[in-house]
Amino acid sequence: MIGVRKASAEDEEFLYRIRSQPSVSEMSLSAPPESREKHHRWLNNKLHDPNCAIYIIKLITPDINDCVGYIRFDSMQLNHVVSVAVDEKYRGYGYAFDGMYAAITDFLHKHFKGRIRAYIKPDNKASIKLFKKLAFKKYGKDTVEGQEVLVYVF
Repeated sequence: MIGVRKASAEDEEFLYRIRSQPSVSEMSLSAPPESREKHHRWLNNKLHDPNCAIYIIKLITPDINDCVGYIRFDSMQLNHVVSVAVDEKYRGYGYAFDGMYAAITDFLHKHFKGRIRAYIKPDNKASIKLFKKLAFKKYGKDTVEGQEVLVYVF
């Protein structure tokens, strides 16, 4: 079973590990954490930012209770930007879809106004497939952090 919960300071090591994975940083629009200290400051700022919500994707079975990924919403007025990352060892099982569905449902319940946008690198086929499956519509192209991206909107 997949579930989500809000991130906390106790998730610092897990988030650092995922954000440091080469395959995650390759598809991310932000640089990987340079050091644990900078990651600690980044996470602390995000956890206390009223315009940010981080969800942890959890896999719960009789034998496993593990964090498999995260979803982050950054909000500016009525625009919410979502990003997602799944640990390399848990990819290909549909956990991102189940986690995103649960996180979007919770997030929209609390922030029911506005649009959710996803900025995706054109070669990130897995994310394009995920967001299409979640009923995001391709809005066009843009440049974010100096990188060309596809814009999907929900």
